[in-house]
Amino acid sequence: MSDQDRADLGLQALIAKESPRLSSSRRLAPGEAILEVGVRHGVTGVLVSDVDAKGGRLSKKRKLLAGSSVFGIPMGGPDGRYLVWCAPQQGQVKDQPKAWTATCLPFGDKANLWVEGRPALMPVGLSWSDLDIRETNPPDVRRQAVSLPPLTLSYAFAGWDAKGWLKLEYRLDWGEGPQVLRALALAPGADGAVKVKLMGGQLALRSDAQAAANATLEVIAAPRQGAPVEF
Repeated sequence: MSDQDRADLGLQALIAKESPRLSSSRRLAPGEAILEVGVRHGVTGVLVSDVDAKGGRLSKKRKLLAGSSVFGIPMGGPDGRYLVWCAPQQGQVKDQPKAWTATCLPFGDKANLWVEGRPALMPVGLSWSDLDIRETNPPDVRRQAVSLPPLTLSYAFAGWDAKGWLKLEYRLDWGEGPQVLRALALAPGADGAVKVKLMGGQLALRSDAQAAANATLEVIAAPRQGAPVEF
């Protein structure tokens, strides 16, 4: 691992670029956002040279061109955390020229691999089949700011489960609708409230006495500008 990669692992994958916005309503229906904030990628750059995917004789050749924008995300592997580069692209989906996809380049047993990342603008886990491995040359990245679509991270009330636990979803939207990054079920305390800490603040949600499927929102401490985002 290079010194630059080691330093980048200390950065957040997503960084807030504005003040967080709490819901203006203190009653929430399932699917409504509790909190929203505009974010950007914390580690970005461009490829210095082409990245070629090496497949079998019948495999379609694939390539990421030098100059392609990439973002880095920390991921865990058998040897600990390391930085994975992902290249977001448009025009790769038939009949959807504006849809975003991402090619990520994690390190496998012996080489970097060509893997589709989902959700496209912030893959949260990568997997691949040993039957369809495509190895690549290591990506050479020059760190710099790049142009990517605006991102909105939201923390949404997703309802109550059968046990009465709060369902909370972390979602990212870049113009194609919210994509779920993480889904949690949180148990209420003895007072019936589920305490949630987000961006330096603390919120309490309870089942709404007027509509049990909904939730009431109480602000114990307001989220802070500049606080780390969780996802």
